[in-house]
Amino acid sequence: MRVVGSFAGGRMQTGVYGSGYLGTLVSACLADFGTPVTCCHPDSSRMVEMAQGNVPFFEKNLTEVIKRNVRSGRLAYSTDIESFARKAQVIFLAEDTPEHLADLAIRIARLAPKPPILSIMTPVGVGTATGIEKRLKEASLQATIVSQPVFLTPGCAVEDFNWPDRIILGTASNDAVLALKQILHPLVMRGVPVIVTNHETAELVRESATAFVATKVSFINELSRLCEHVNADAVSLSLALGLDKKIAPRCLQPGAGMGGLFAESDMESLAELARAKGVSLKVLSAAREVNHSLADRIVDKISTIVHSVQNKDVGILGLAFKPHTGGQRRAGSRL
Repeated sequence: MRVVGSFAGGRMQTGVYGSGYLGTLVSACLADFGTPVTCCHPDSSRMVEMAQGNVPFFEKNLTEVIKRNVRSGRLAYSTDIESFARKAQVIFLAEDTPEHLADLAIRIARLAPKPPILSIMTPVGVGTATGIEKRLKEASLQATIVSQPVFLTPGCAVEDFNWPDRIILGTASNDAVLALKQILHPLVMRGVPVIVTNHETAELVRESATAFVATKVSFINELSRLCEHVNADAVSLSLALGLDKKIAPRCLQPGAGMGGLFAESDMESLAELARAKGVSLKVLSAAREVNHSLADRIVDKISTIVHSVQNKDVGILGLAFKPHTGGQRRAGSRL
């Protein structure tokens, strides 16, 4: 299969490589900014399904965004990586996992008529971008590598992409920064802060943000347990705390813990990096311990109420780890 969908006009084309959760969302949302986008992946059946708006997972509003941009001619799907590499001046690498990312960058750089800008949106560990640059140099190839972590919450990922708190660009190339700002023009014009830094800082921002949110979730869940023993209302407590500007309300609701596609891998990558460098992240370790124990705590509460769950049918309302998403990775319902 070559291309499903066609572009209107001859404007600069942007490429997104990846057909999973991240690639699907990034390609659709970038096209919604008015930029012609090609989403590329060798899985032809997936590409055809995506072009028809048949998304293999649920994410609020995403199907509508895809259909709208395919109809308008701004979003196309292709399995032809050679044509993809030739036509797209800026390519976002947006696979869900970092395996073979360096090999992919080398292949695209080899096929491109001039050194491409490759922006890494795939969740990666610290040092990945520098490692890819080293591999490219060893292969006598040229490409500008940008570390561009994205901060998307399943269930409201389209909203997060369109209304980000900040844009992080890890690169020393002014040309790459200008090109990416042009693609993200609606966000830049809206005043979204753009932070330009080095690769390692950009890569660390994502993992640190995930760890901080996990700490916040674990803390309110610890406090909710205390509330049960002192006749306090955990919901009112979280509301009162969240109204404090220094704390903020998001991710401050007690529940069954933090889950999602990238949450655990981000925290494990950060913990492994700290271990390798001889740094003790005690707060992160405690937060992960609390998060992992929450499902057992809920089972214990149910057992106390019904005296025993043995030989009893227990119904669970909702399998996803949060509303408006089908994601079940590390969901409390399955732990």
